[in-house]
Amino acid sequence: AAGAEGAAPGATHPHPPFRGMHGIRRTGAGGGPPPIRRPITREEHAKGAALFDQLNKLVDSDPDIDELGLLPFPPGKGPAFVLEEHKLGISFAAVAPLYSYAFKLFTAVLRTARKDAEIRPAAAETLLKTTRAVLMINPDAHTCWNVRKRLTAQGEIPVAAELKYLALIFTKHPKSGSAWAHRRWALKRIPPLSRTPSSAPPASAASVF
Repeated sequence: AAGAEGAAPGATHPHPPFRGMHGIRRTGAGGGPPPIRRPITREEHAKGAALFDQLNKLVDSDPDIDELGLLPFPPGKGPAFVLEEHKLGISFAAVAPLYSYAFKLFTAVLRTARKDAEIRPAAAETLLKTTRAVLMINPDAHTCWNVRKRLTAQGEIPVAAELKYLALIFTKHPKSGSAWAHRRWALKRIPPLSRTPSSAPPASAASVF
């Protein structure tokens, strides 16, 4: 049976079509009404898709990124991303469309992954990239960490790479309880220190997240 957005499980996952997506919750002033979701326009949808692709190309181009931050450029000024000397900056203007698009794609693809089955390779790649983007902005997105647990458990993400990704998250979000809980889980998956060197994972594994 076809999965979410008309894609069968295991098929490649193109960008989801525009269907009145909703964005980050907006709250009123103190004592105002409960949070609501603001509809996203087609232009914001297209912008989010472009930002998502740009971010993934940057991250994939530098496996040694070791610091994450937000860039307070004035509206309409400056680039969406800056990557220099392994430091990645995301402009404030890019946060909302990037997050909204990445989370929408993550949710759509996750619907194709049964909880009691291994995540198929095509879906795994998309879930890895979407969770990577979402968690850079919101490290307390519990569902994203749970999916990364599944990907790590089935070998799609090496434990060393996941710990390296967490170290990057902590440079921007050092007090995230969800991220620290995920780190404790990941550390428990490291084999005993008494293991022989020949059975250790390759050093290159730490450069993939």
